Amino acid sequence: MKPWSVSFAVFLAVLAVTVAACWAIWTFMLQPTAEAVKTSNTLHERFTADFPFSPRIHANAGALFAQSSRTEEFVLLESVGTVRETLEGLLPQAQGLVVESTYTAKTGIRSRETFQLDVRAGGRLVDCTLPMPKILSLEFTVPTIIQPAGMDWNALPEKTRHRASRALERAAKRHLEEDRIPQKAREALEASVAAIVGAAGCEPVFRRREIP
Repeated sequence: MKPWSVSFAVFLAVLAVTVAACWAIWTFMLQPTAEAVKTSNTLHERFTADFPFSPRIHANAGALFAQSSRTEEFVLLESVGTVRETLEGLLPQAQGLVVESTYTAKTGIRSRETFQLDVRAGGRLVDCTLPMPKILSLEFTVPTIIQPAGMDWNALPEKTRHRASRALERAAKRHLEEDRIPQKAREALEASVAAIVGAAGCEPVFRRREIP
């Protein structure tokens, strides 16, 4: 074999290895990284346009967008219910004090809590860390005294009204827990996030934590 033929064969071999290496770097490193950045940009645009909170977005082990919001709170569910409580030993009479009130509860998330998306390499899967829904507000109508009949709420001593109000508040929170309102709010939040992430061409992976 002539020397120039050997040199040409070596050149072709080196060229083939170089091309293969470049293809591998692009396919397994550069392209997935570029796709993750592209997905992050799309997610940021969609959340900014369609959601009151814009999450912190990470890709390629770095933060690309900081968390921001247009409002302090986002209400996911509003619940209305009626509670009745009996309190003993608050009236001079032997009978107990029975009070009733209607409550309105708003359950949702606050902007200061962690809301983060981690875009995996390739940009197809997104790990979602969501704020935990909580009762944001709990308001009551003026309580009605069921027993003793005919007694006005404002006629009660301030201390008695305070104790009765606290009892109604505890009863309302029990109702909300029994009705799985925090869990339902979480499901509503996941559905909203999944819709936006899906519209960006990605699949959400939710990191679940126990709701306190």
